Amino acid sequence: MAEVARVIKEKFPAENVDETGVKLQVLVAETNSLDSTYDGFDFGGERIADEIQKTIDDTQADGKKQVTRFSLVGYSLGGLLSRYLVGILESRHFFDTIKPINFSTFASPHIGVIKTNFFFSRIAFMLGPKMLSRTGPQLWGQDSWSSSGQPLLEVMADPKGIFYQGLAKFERLSLYGSAFGDRTVSYQTALIDPEDPFYDHEKTGMIFNTEEDYPHLLASYHLPDQPLAPPPKPPVLSREYLKTTFSRARLPPIFALRFPLNLVLFALLPVLIPMGLSFAFVKVSLDSSNSRKRLRVLEKDAGFKDRLVNVMKRLDKEVENVIVEIVEDAAEQAVEVDEATGEPISFTVRLDDMEGKDTTTVPGKTISLHTPSLSRKNSAEKKEKSKSRSLCSSRAGSNPNLATTIKSGEESKEENDSGKPVLSELQLRLASSLNTLPFHKYRAYFPGVFSSHAVIISRDVQRFSFHKQGESVLRHWADHFII
Repeated sequence: MAEVARVIKEKFPAENVDETGVKLQVLVAETNSLDSTYDGFDFGGERIADEIQKTIDDTQADGKKQVTRFSLVGYSLGGLLSRYLVGILESRHFFDTIKPINFSTFASPHIGVIKTNFFFSRIAFMLGPKMLSRTGPQLWGQDSWSSSGQPLLEVMADPKGIFYQGLAKFERLSLYGSAFGDRTVSYQTALIDPEDPFYDHEKTGMIFNTEEDYPHLLASYHLPDQPLAPPPKPPVLSREYLKTTFSRARLPPIFALRFPLNLVLFALLPVLIPMGLSFAFVKVSLDSSNSRKRLRVLEKDAGFKDRLVNVMKRLDKEVENVIVEIVEDAAEQAVEVDEATGEPISFTVRLDDMEGKDTTTVPGKTISLHTPSLSRKNSAEKKEKSKSRSLCSSRAGSNPNLATTIKSGEESKEENDSGKPVLSELQLRLASSLNTLPFHKYRAYFPGVFSSHAVIISRDVQRFSFHKQGESVLRHWADHFII
């Protein structure tokens, strides 16, 4: 995030004060480094919240400065940590005294990892949730974060929850992602888009127009009037065949060697690839093991019970028990009998706040529940009978705001067979919910780059000069930043 910090500091120097007396102070969070990112969005978000609070306390310690406005920017996984952080701050009433201004993310997997039918995608979906400690299941939406078993991604997209409501308070919401070419975080999850208009853009001959002042941001795109005819296939082993084959076999920039070293590298690939995969497997396994050990220590900490994940689970259980108690207490009341049939007259308890219009029928009379406030009873039997959902984390599948049209199995299979990204039902629900927020979405454009994930924030301009292309994206962000 060094270039991100540099660009915003150049735009708003520390010595500059605006007409209202406000100046910008930049904090680059350091608590989630190296294998700490394996500890999950929740533990990572808690660390950042503590770091921010300490920074604010230090800033205001002399009584001469006051923090009045707050902005967040996250890159890659940091975008999800930032969204979790917003929920923590909302639960602490942080925004009652400090105004949320800008929330921005660059290449962040907001709806998780997108699956395709390619080999490495299938391997990632098989191993990722198992090998990446707590972060893996959360990133793939396979965890049971809430007391009702919802994954964290779903809880964070719930319009009734603190994560969504905290995010909605920001004055400006911005998403930046690559239109194509990001091999780590694809377009659909970075820009929260159910469709990928740039899939197969090379075959369709899609035409791109960029912003005049920001050459690596798209202004518009469209398909040509006439579809491109497929080029003729050259004879096997001909000069043209070898040229096109080697041009398609693109390697990371670090391996981009000149002739004849590139031929030597290609010859060694059968040895280098297994060695590289083995090293990566061992590295990830060790990092994940360290993360699990660290999590066990953290869970024994005295302050763990007050962390947001446990607070929300306790609230969920209390609400469930309250609803069960109301239903069972009502059932124990006197039963009115129909004089003609001798049968008890049933009534309906309407759980308006729980799932919109869920109902439970028991003998008695009609009761409308809006804000349950009865005391909690510890009864395992009552928990088993509970059919309600949590007020603070109701399932997105039954929420009308998360409704979406799911493609037929035949259509999904056809797209998946072609390698086209296909969103899961969960991801479609997440996109439908999150897109009710007023996000400004910007598509970065880096043609000819092996992978644009690092380029979009100019992550390493010292080693790779082409990373400088991302500076125009960062300048656009800084120019639209509200101080």
